[in-house]
Amino acid sequence: TILDKNIPAIKIITPD
Repeated sequence: TILDKNIPAIKIITPD
């Protein structure tokens, strides 16, 4: 998601 760039933790919560 776009948030992946801002919040690395989001990448774990929402892999998409």
